Amino acid sequence: MTSGRAIAVLLKPLIDLHGEPSAWATAAPLYMEALADIPPELLEAAVKHCIRTCRFFPKPAELRAPIADELNDYRRRQHERNRAALPAPAPVDPPTPEEIAYVEKLVAPVIAGVKRRSKAMRGLPPLPREPLAPFHLVDADDPRIADLMAEDGEAA
Repeated sequence: MTSGRAIAVLLKPLIDLHGEPSAWATAAPLYMEALADIPPELLEAAVKHCIRTCRFFPKPAELRAPIADELNDYRRRQHERNRAALPAPAPVDPPTPEEIAYVEKLVAPVIAGVKRRSKAMRGLPPLPREPLAPFHLVDADDPRIADLMAEDGEAA
């Protein structure tokens, strides 16, 4: 994080060029908060850009805009460094045959239901071609499947 003092020093050329903004005593803490996550070298580049292009004292968003890509790259590199510094995760033992059998027992009814529905749907005539509603769910909306869902104890 860039300190408030460093931000004030970096914004000084803009104040020299455009004059101190009205209500600066109130706005300055907001600038400090909005710009604190920008490293000093990028904030300096943003100030130089605004000196060349801004007709008025820039808002924080106007200072951030020209360095948005560089700031994203900086954050990505910082994230990669932090991630590389993390310890490797502990090794995980493979599941035991008992654990595998337990999970297979849990998912067996779901697999059987999917197979039954697939077999039933293969024998149905195709639906008429009409636009489907967004996120159309065949199981929930197709009346031909309602009986199968009722057999499985699912809500129609």
